Amino acid sequence: MSTTEDSVLNLRGALTVAHLAPLWRDAQRRIAQVERIDLAAVGQIDSAGVALVEALRDAIRVRSGREPRMTGLPARYHALCRAHRIESESDAD
Repeated sequence: MSTTEDSVLNLRGALTVAHLAPLWRDAQRRIAQVERIDLAAVGQIDSAGVALVEALRDAIRVRSGREPRMTGLPARYHALCRAHRIESESDAD
């Protein structure tokens, strides 16, 4: 599940392969105004969840021309990024 408050995309719950399709569709409709992605309320994340977040970041870069800030990143996010050799940014909060 996701919500957008002003320019923040708040991702919540499980970011796992079983839950991503509706979240992706929902987030795509609101991506133009997003300046920050917050994962503080994410309870579970797997490799598919990391791929979703990275795809959202790419979509924001393409549509808005700016790099979204990332906040509330769980430790597992960083571990999965390292395992898959994805550069993750540090938590900006």
